[in-house]
Amino acid sequence: MMCPMLTPHGRHLPLVTVIAAVFVGACGKQPDPAPTNPPAAPTVQQDLPLGAFAALLAPDEQTTMAAFAAVDSQWQNAYTPMILELTRMRNTSGRTPALVRLMEKNTGQSFGTDHNQWWH
Repeated sequence: MMCPMLTPHGRHLPLVTVIAAVFVGACGKQPDPAPTNPPAAPTVQQDLPLGAFAALLAPDEQTTMAAFAAVDSQWQNAYTPMILELTRMRNTSGRTPALVRLMEKNTGQSFGTDHNQWWH
Protein backbone atom coordinates (compact mmCIF):
# COMPACT_ATOMS: atom_id res chain seq x y z
CA MET A 1 0.00 0.00 0.00
CA MET A 2 1.28 3.37 -0.97
CA CYS A 3 1.38 6.37 1.34
CA PRO A 4 -0.87 9.07 -0.12
CA MET A 5 1.83 11.69 0.43
CA LEU A 6 4.37 9.81 -1.71
CA THR A 7 4.62 9.78 -5.48
CA PRO A 8 4.70 6.44 -7.31
CA HIS A 9 8.50 6.82 -7.28
CA GLY A 10 8.68 7.09 -3.49
CA ARG A 11 9.23 10.83 -3.33
CA HIS A 12 7.29 13.11 -1.04
CA LEU A 13 4.75 15.43 -2.61
CA PRO A 14 5.13 19.13 -1.96
CA LEU A 15 2.93 20.25 0.94
CA VAL A 16 0.96 22.58 -1.35
CA THR A 17 0.00 19.62 -3.54
CA VAL A 18 -1.16 17.62 -0.52
CA ILE A 19 -3.25 20.54 0.78
CA ALA A 20 -4.79 21.06 -2.66
CA ALA A 21 -5.61 17.35 -2.92
CA VAL A 22 -7.31 17.41 0.48
CA PHE A 23 -9.18 20.58 -0.44
CA VAL A 24 -10.46 19.18 -3.73
CA GLY A 25 -11.26 15.89 -2.04
CA ALA A 26 -10.92 12.27 -3.04
CA CYS A 27 -13.81 12.42 -5.52
CA GLY A 28 -12.29 15.33 -7.42
CA LYS A 29 -15.27 17.58 -6.76
CA GLN A 30 -14.56 21.29 -6.67
CA PRO A 31 -15.92 23.11 -3.63
CA ASP A 32 -19.18 24.95 -4.18
CA PRO A 33 -18.59 28.64 -4.74
CA ALA A 34 -19.83 31.01 -2.07
CA PRO A 35 -23.37 32.18 -2.81
CA THR A 36 -23.44 35.57 -4.47
CA ASN A 37 -26.74 36.43 -2.80
CA PRO A 38 -26.89 35.32 0.81
CA PRO A 39 -30.29 34.10 1.95
CA ALA A 40 -32.60 36.80 3.19
CA ALA A 41 -33.04 37.09 6.91
CA PRO A 42 -36.37 35.71 8.09
CA THR A 43 -38.98 38.35 8.64
CA VAL A 44 -40.03 38.81 12.22
CA GLN A 45 -43.55 39.85 12.90
CA GLN A 46 -43.69 42.67 15.40
CA ASP A 47 -45.97 42.31 18.39
CA LEU A 48 -48.83 44.71 18.71
CA PRO A 49 -48.54 47.28 21.49
CA LEU A 50 -50.64 46.60 24.57
CA GLY A 51 -52.70 49.65 23.72
CA ALA A 52 -54.12 47.81 20.72
CA PHE A 53 -55.67 45.25 23.05
CA ALA A 54 -57.01 47.90 25.43
CA ALA A 55 -58.55 49.62 22.40
CA LEU A 56 -60.65 46.49 21.79
CA LEU A 57 -62.70 47.69 24.76
CA ALA A 58 -62.69 51.40 23.86
CA PRO A 59 -65.99 53.20 24.37
CA ASP A 60 -66.13 54.63 20.85
CA GLU A 61 -66.93 52.32 17.95
CA GLN A 62 -64.34 53.74 15.54
CA THR A 63 -61.42 53.03 17.90
CA THR A 64 -62.76 49.56 18.64
CA MET A 65 -63.21 48.66 14.97
CA ALA A 66 -59.67 49.85 14.15
CA ALA A 67 -58.30 47.76 17.03
CA PHE A 68 -60.20 44.65 15.91
CA ALA A 69 -58.85 45.13 12.37
CA ALA A 70 -55.27 45.57 13.62
CA VAL A 71 -55.37 42.51 15.88
CA ASP A 72 -57.04 40.42 13.19
CA SER A 73 -54.59 41.40 10.44
CA GLN A 74 -51.51 40.86 12.62
CA TRP A 75 -52.79 37.84 14.51
CA GLN A 76 -50.37 35.64 16.42
CA ASN A 77 -51.47 32.64 18.47
CA ALA A 78 -49.83 34.26 21.48
CA TYR A 79 -52.68 36.81 21.45
CA THR A 80 -55.27 34.19 22.39
CA PRO A 81 -54.66 34.32 26.18
CA MET A 82 -54.82 38.10 26.18
CA ILE A 83 -58.09 38.17 24.24
CA LEU A 84 -59.46 35.41 26.44
CA GLU A 85 -58.66 37.41 29.54
CA LEU A 86 -60.41 40.45 28.06
CA THR A 87 -63.60 38.38 27.82
CA ARG A 88 -63.42 37.81 31.58
CA MET A 89 -63.22 41.49 32.47
CA ARG A 90 -66.21 43.42 33.70
CA ASN A 91 -68.06 45.67 31.27
CA THR A 92 -67.04 43.57 28.26
CA SER A 93 -70.24 41.58 27.89
CA GLY A 94 -71.17 43.62 24.81
CA ARG A 95 -67.79 42.89 23.21
CA THR A 96 -67.43 39.30 24.34
CA PRO A 97 -69.12 37.75 21.27
CA ALA A 98 -66.87 39.74 18.93
CA LEU A 99 -63.77 38.83 20.95
CA VAL A 100 -64.71 35.15 20.86
CA ARG A 101 -65.31 35.32 17.08
CA LEU A 102 -61.89 36.92 16.67
CA MET A 103 -60.22 34.06 18.57
CA GLU A 104 -62.23 31.38 16.79
CA LYS A 105 -61.50 32.82 13.34
CA ASN A 106 -57.76 33.02 13.94
CA THR A 107 -57.20 29.80 15.90
CA GLY A 108 -59.60 27.44 14.16
CA GLN A 109 -61.00 26.49 17.59
CA SER A 110 -64.62 26.98 18.58
CA PHE A 111 -65.00 26.90 22.34
CA GLY A 112 -67.22 29.94 22.68
CA THR A 113 -66.92 31.42 26.17
CA ASP A 114 -65.81 28.14 27.78
CA HIS A 115 -62.57 29.37 29.32
CA ASN A 116 -61.57 25.90 30.52
CA GLN A 117 -61.61 24.59 26.94
CA TRP A 118 -59.57 27.55 25.65
CA TRP A 119 -56.91 27.02 28.30
CA HIS A 120 -56.60 23.27 27.70
